[in-house]
Amino acid sequence: MNELKIGQKVYIVASYTDRELKEDKITKIGRKYIHTTFDKFYKATLKEVENFGEAGKLYFSKKEYENEKKKERLISAVKLFANSYMIRESPLGDLEKIIQIIGNNKLKIGYLLKLIRLSTKNENLYTMSKKLGMSTVELSQIENNKLPIPENLIENLKKFYKIDEGIENTIKKIIKENRYD
Repeated sequence: MNELKIGQKVYIVASYTDRELKEDKITKIGRKYIHTTFDKFYKATLKEVENFGEAGKLYFSKKEYENEKKKERLISAVKLFANSYMIRESPLGDLEKIIQIIGNNKLKIGYLLKLIRLSTKNENLYTMSKKLGMSTVELSQIENNKLPIPENLIENLKKFYKIDEGIENTIKKIIKENRYD
């Protein structure tokens, strides 16, 4: 944490605003709290002291805020591919490298299936193939992008792997972009 000084410029996203970044200054520094012109924040977490609802947060620079927002966007993009608890603890630079590796728009559906399977308690090919209603050979060929996608794939993924709407839309987009002709 930065060395704190009264009068120091800080940036806040307060719970009572429309979640936009506002410039403020430190007015008081206590043992447990940091006070700004309008708000009070926990010194340990930089979260706004609130009795209800979602709390705001204190930042020492605009760059710090922008990096946190960028990290949240990258986490959303990466959460398809691994356990979200593991991803959330990853540094920003690692998340950027992951996005580069998976190549955003170049992703094939087979790789996505494999990542879903492996991120589900390292599930084996046989177990996933039975859940999806196909043979292990078929699933292996789909994972290696050698067979087209069955029409019931998304419904079965939703049923057995609890994929959300965002993941479903990503899969549909990948399928559309990677049609086998």
